[in-house]
This record gives sequence, structure tokens and C-alpha cells, in this order.
Amino acid sequence: MPSNTITVYVAYARKDEPLLTELGNHLSILKNQGVITSWDNRDIEAGEETNSLTTRNLARSQIVLLLISSDFLASDELWQLGVTQAISRHESGVSKVIPIILRPCDWDSALFAKLKALPKYGKPITTWDNQDEAFLDVAKGIRKAIENLWQEPEFTRLQQLGNTEEEVCPYRGLEAFNPDTAEFFFGRQKTVELIAQKLSAANFVPVIGPSGSGKSSVVLAGLVPSLESDWWVLETIRPGVEPMAELRKVMRSLFERKADLNEITSRLKTKGLVSVLELLPKSHIFQTGKRKLLLIIDQFEEVFTICSSEEERAKFVDCITEIQTAQDSPLSIITTMRADFVEQWLGHGDLVQTIQEHAVWLGPLQRDDLIQAITQPAKNQGYNFDPGLLELILEDVKEEKNCLPLLEFALTELWKKRDFQQYKLSLEIYMDMQRLKGALNQRAEEVYQHDLRSDAEKIWVKRICLSLLNIGLNMKDTRKRQPRKTLLDMGDSKDTKDLINDVIEILIKGRLLVATKDDEIDLVHEALMNGWNRFTDWRREDRDLWRMLDYVKREFNFWLSHEQSDDFLMQGGRLSEVTQRWQELKPHLSIQAQDFYQRSHFSRRANRSFQSNINEYKEKLSNLEAKLAKRLQELEETLDLSQDNYAEQLQKLRSDIRELIRKADRFEDRMQASHVASVWLLENKAELVQFIMKSISRSHPEFTRPGGCFYHTDNLQEVHQDIDYYVTWLVDSLKRGEPIDNELKKNIFLDKSIYAKAFEVLQENLSLNSVSDKATDELGLYLDFLVAYFRFLA
Repeated sequence: MPSNTITVYVAYARKDEPLLTELGNHLSILKNQGVITSWDNRDIEAGEETNSLTTRNLARSQIVLLLISSDFLASDELWQLGVTQAISRHESGVSKVIPIILRPCDWDSALFAKLKALPKYGKPITTWDNQDEAFLDVAKGIRKAIENLWQEPEFTRLQQLGNTEEEVCPYRGLEAFNPDTAEFFFGRQKTVELIAQKLSAANFVPVIGPSGSGKSSVVLAGLVPSLESDWWVLETIRPGVEPMAELRKVMRSLFERKADLNEITSRLKTKGLVSVLELLPKSHIFQTGKRKLLLIIDQFEEVFTICSSEEERAKFVDCITEIQTAQDSPLSIITTMRADFVEQWLGHGDLVQTIQEHAVWLGPLQRDDLIQAITQPAKNQGYNFDPGLLELILEDVKEEKNCLPLLEFALTELWKKRDFQQYKLSLEIYMDMQRLKGALNQRAEEVYQHDLRSDAEKIWVKRICLSLLNIGLNMKDTRKRQPRKTLLDMGDSKDTKDLINDVIEILIKGRLLVATKDDEIDLVHEALMNGWNRFTDWRREDRDLWRMLDYVKREFNFWLSHEQSDDFLMQGGRLSEVTQRWQELKPHLSIQAQDFYQRSHFSRRANRSFQSNINEYKEKLSNLEAKLAKRLQELEETLDLSQDNYAEQLQKLRSDIRELIRKADRFEDRMQASHVASVWLLENKAELVQFIMKSISRSHPEFTRPGGCFYHTDNLQEVHQDIDYYVTWLVDSLKRGEPIDNELKKNIFLDKSIYAKAFEVLQENLSLNSVSDKATDELGLYLDFLVAYFRFLA
């Protein structure tokens, strides 16, 4: 068969077989020339399954001919045998559908009436005076369509790949089914009907089940496609670090006017979700005729595992749950959540009655449903199972708890290695891939051992995977998304960041990680945590350290979300624990997160020292005032009033006391100015360090050209760290208001005169910055010391 042969599938009604035969005669020249090969249901032999063969051959066809007649349009069997699939493939560009109108019928009302039909003018063949001319016109039209198809680059690519590449994998690996893959979702029909029933009776329906029970799939691939046309399904959200922000974003998507968007933000913050519903008549969605809105909140447990703010968590839960009592609400909410977080959920709001009456609990698939979920997706693609394979899979499933993700993954691996000749999934392959429990581990190890090119990449796999976890108690871990940038920031140089990104892409390609449309990176499924033995071992190592690391990252993100205010720095005993293990934690944190810790650490020391210094000085001052007052009293009692200088002495003592008070006020004022200077310096630290680095390169250009000591990136990084250290020292000293001393112990990379010059430049430019004169004076004193230190003291 020529490499550019077109496979043609013909769909027709039984009553039209004579006309099909006539069409075949007119297409015989194209067949004899090897231009086309065709298939229709008359080719089915006794004992073969019609549905499977029809689906399989549709998947292999580049052209689908629909022989239109009133019998064709009225046939439910034809729709079940793949006409819908053919239209879908046409719309996605995989194949071309050509309607051929045989007999008069209500063609204009058909789903595919928008397609150009043959013969010309869409005139039914049986109404032509000469039907041979009609069939000849059809044959010419088909030949023209083939010639156009040959010119399409996509056709050439598919021919090079082979027909087997056109077959869509009907299994999802570790990913959830969704509306786009609903045609392959089986086994939960009763559950879908129950959720729909609950949804018709309540505004709020929790779907609860163990990890691996298929909660997301049953809602997204089961319920959503079954909803009636008057439902508008909003974009699915996951709570994440800031659940209120996610809720606000999806609510704002309903509106276009800026005033409405601002109103939504205000109402959510002050009044809650129900008040937002009052604005819905203004939504452009309601101009489309939609009258019901559905919000799906997937992985609701993230409210407890990722959101670190108790206030944010409580506000979000209140907003979501208040919808259950809203009268005539146009909005309904479905949540999916792991069953082991129900107890925490019940602690937020009155949800007991809701869970009792409206929750849908997912348990294991029963045998018949399980068989359907395993076999039907493959059958829809025309494939069957080796004898004994299904029974062995069922036996393995019985031994594993909540193993639907592992099952889908094993079936996906089986599909990749399917028998293209006999259209079946192999028992031998299943055994080779170590059956249900070993399939995921084997695949992950293949990626780890063969796709990664160096030991450095393997080290980063561990750090990346553990960074995508919330470490719980007793191995009760959950996954968490991370922005790609956050993961890249774990690297301290461009080369390291590039290495991390390469590793992320390798893991995504290996289907161990996924990237969202917002470029957040996530484990493909929680099943990976236990299904990959190496990952399980990593999770067992030093869990206290990783839990503490997770705490620092959550606090860092919380601080970022509050405009990096000092009020949201780490405090208390947890900060002390972090300090004790800082050297172990530091390599796993981004530069920004490290700076967050330093700010927390310095802030605690500074606040204590600052107040302590003021209190100590005030105490000494108070004691001195008391002594002077006592001395004044004694003098008044002993002095001879007749002496000429009595009044003068008395005035001097009183003046001394006033001067002491003035000095005390000036000291506190200076301390406050010092504190202001430290805050300004910290806020502008990154910019100032860069400014100093530029001043060094300008004054000493030999350091930035090839052959100079800055030629290597590591050298530049070391100098940068030196400068950063001294600026941090400035911040710390100013914040504490401590006397200037020479307790600086840092091995510097460059000649001391260069550092002196760098800080002189900074001092010269202080007047250009937006900080008060008093604070500038205080900072200037410290910079004077640094310049002197590098010129004379060091």
C-alpha cells in the first residue's frame, strides 16, 4: 500500500446498502490506484464485536463518509457506533468528515449540517435525473478532498508516525479525568447520579473520599458533562496558600466592568460570598441564558495543609459554607476532599448536618464497576485484554487499598506497550512491569536512572520532590504546588537555576510532575509518594527538618502576601527552633527566603536590644536625677541663704538636671532615627548592594574583564556575599542602636581599600535617598566607621 494511502470509513443506514454498493463501484478506481482503502460494517465477520471494530477503524481513518438519509439521521445505533466521535475528530483536525446526501431528509437540522456536503449544491443523489452523474460528482469531490489532504503537513506527519500514533490513550496515568477525557471515564455512574441528585436539592455538596478514590475524576469527568445546558461551570479552583484570593479571582471572572470587580473585592472582604450573589444579574454570563452557576473546589484539604493563616482559612470556610443556607442561590458549590481531613473541617462552622444530609462518600469501586473502568476504555479504542490479564489485575486491586491511581498508571503503561497487530493488552507485559504495585516504581526509576544525566541532577530531584510536599505527622503527607520561580530560586547562580529547570522539565516529560497554566509545578499525584520506593525513603529521612523547612516556607509566603511587613516576620519559639538548625535549613531555601529569616532573626535581636538600651539608659538617668534632687535638697538645707552665690549655685544644679533630661530626650530621638535608618536600609538592601557592586566595577574595571578576578561567576558571587554581609551588619547594628565597635570578623575577597571606596561612594549618595536627615546622620556614623575600619582598623 502506498505511504500516502487514505483510510476511508463509511457510516450508513442498513436501508441504504444498495446506494452504498453503487458508491463503492464509483470509488473502485481510487481503490485500485491505491489512493484509498475503505471499511464499513459489512466487513465485520461473524463473532466480531461491532462497537470495538467500529471505534478502532474510526481511529485509523483520515476521511469519514456519512451517507445521509432520513434513516441515517433517525438511527440511534449509528450515533452509538461513532458518528459523534467522527465529528469530534473532524473538529480537532485529526480527520475529515464528508457528508453525502443520498435521499431527501431534514439535512439542515442535523448536527453536521455546517459541513460541506456532496454531491454539488447538496442535492440528494436519488433526486438527480441521472444518478450515475451524481455518484461521479461525489467521486470527484472525494478525490479533490484527498488531494487537499495530501498537501497538509499534518497528514504527512501522521503518515510518518504511523496510524498507531493516532490512537488516543484512553487511560490517564496519575492525572484525573476531566471533561475532555470523559468518553473514557467509566465505573462511577451511580455515584454521578447521586451527586446530581444532591445538587438538585442543595447548594453545597461535599464529595469526600480517601486519597486515590477518584474524587476529582467523578466530578470533572462524570458530573460536569452530564449537566444540563442551563449550567455554567466556573473554572475549577484549588485553595492553595491564599484561598480567598482564588475565590476572589473566580468570582471576578463573572464580571467585566471595573466598578463591579472592585465591588466584589469589597463585599467578599466585609460581607461574604452571599452578598456577591446579589451582583450576578449584572454578569455577562446571565446574558447567555445561563441561570445556574457551579463552582468546583478541588482538593479542599489544601485549606488546612497549605494555607497558614488561621484568619484566611476561617474566612474562606465561612464564605463557602454560608452558601448552603442561601435562599434561591444561583450559585452551587461542590468540594472534593480527602476523608482524613473531615475532623479538621468540622472545627470550622456548623457542617455536621450538611455532611450528614448532602455529602457524597466515595468508597472502592465494586467488582462490576471496576471491570467496566478497566476494560471499557480499551474496548472503545478497539482493544481487548489477554486471557487471564483482567483476573490478575482484579486480584492485585483487591490487595491494594485505594489504588485507582496505581491502576490507571499500570493500564497506561500497558497501553503504551499494546499489541498493535492483535489489538490487545498483554498479560506478559503486565508481568514484566511488576504488576500493579511495581509499575509506578519501575517507571519512576527509569526516569531517575536513565533520563537524568548527572549526580547533580539526581540531588535536585530529591530536593524538588520534597519541596512539593507538606510534611505531616506519621507520614501523613500531602502535595503542594510551587511556582516554578520558587523552585528555581533554590539555586544561587544562573547555572544552578538552569540545572533545576532542566530537571523539572525531565520530570514533567516523564509524567512525574505537572505544570499548571500559571506555571506552578506539582506532583502528578499523591500516589507517587508511596508508589515510588525511592520517594518513600526520602520522606522518611529527617522529617523534623523537612517539617521545619516547610514551616519557614509557609511563613515566608505569608509574609510576602502581606507586603513584607515586619509585623509578619517569624517570632517566638518557632523562630528559636529555626535558628538552632539554620545551617541545615539554609541550603534548601531560596535567597529571598534566607533574607526573610535574617530579617526575622535581626528584628528579634534588634527589638530586644533597642528597647533594652533605651530602658537601661532611662533607668540610669532616673537614678542620677534622684541623686541630684537629693543633693539639691541637701544644699538647700545647708547653704547659707545670706551667701551671695546661693541663688547662682541653685540655678546651676537645676540647669544640670534640665540638661540631663534634654540629653535623655536626645538619646531616645537618636535611637529612633537609628531604627528608621535600619528599616530604610533593609528595604533597599538589594538595590544598594547592586549599587555598590557597580561602583566597584566602575572604579576598578580590571575586575570585570577577562583575566581579572571577577572573570569567574563564583568570584563575583563571593564579593556580592561580602558586600551583603556588611550591609546586613549595618542593618543589625542600627536596629539595636548599639555603640559602634570593631567586632567585624569576615574574610574579605578583595583588597580592603576597595571596600573602603565602595562604602565611601554609598555615603556620598545618601543625600539622594528618601530617608530623614536624622536617620541619614545615624547611618553616616556607621558608614564612617566602616570606611575607617577598612582603611586603618582591619
